[in-house]
Amino acid sequence: MTIRSAPTVFRDGVFDGKVAVITGGGTGIGKTIAHELCLLGCSVVLASRTLDTLVAAANEIKAQLPAALSARPNVVVPLACDVRDEAQVKRLFDQVMQTFERVDYIVNNAGGQFVSPFENLSLNGWNAVHRLNATGTFLVTKYAYEAYLKDHGGAIVNILVAMNKGFPYASHSGASRAAVENLTKSLAYEWASRGIRVNSVTP
Repeated sequence: MTIRSAPTVFRDGVFDGKVAVITGGGTGIGKTIAHELCLLGCSVVLASRTLDTLVAAANEIKAQLPAALSARPNVVVPLACDVRDEAQVKRLFDQVMQTFERVDYIVNNAGGQFVSPFENLSLNGWNAVHRLNATGTFLVTKYAYEAYLKDHGGAIVNILVAMNKGFPYASHSGASRAAVENLTKSLAYEWASRGIRVNSVTP
């Protein structure tokens, strides 16, 4: 399967020497972001729960890079991590720092939802989505900050969904994404003086 590249305004090698961690990096948007960053010289860590999916994605990305890029050591590194689990997130950043000694960019892409009228939602369903979307973003952001960003700056991008008019039949997801949107705005102010840019993107 060919990963489609978008036209870019960036010069070749603009991210040489930089390292990005992408959650939900094994499929879809996350995998495509990883591919684009690799094309621009970035080393990428793909993180999600299923290692087999990550390994397949890493191999696919490397196969579609120019030879000079794909030959770089650790150009794409798959690391299993459940972003809902604090111990696993801490271990993820321990591994990243052991491998690269830096982490410049975070893409909080892991997320999910299911369709349900509000009246049919269970507390378990509500909590499951909030743990993945909101708590997962919190944990990854917190440990990235502690591991490297607080002293060196960097950039965090949180992937949201279009919800400016609400999110009917997925109110649980809309509420969790709204939490991430506000977290994004809050941290953009809090961390600006440390050289950390925090933004969100709604595909």
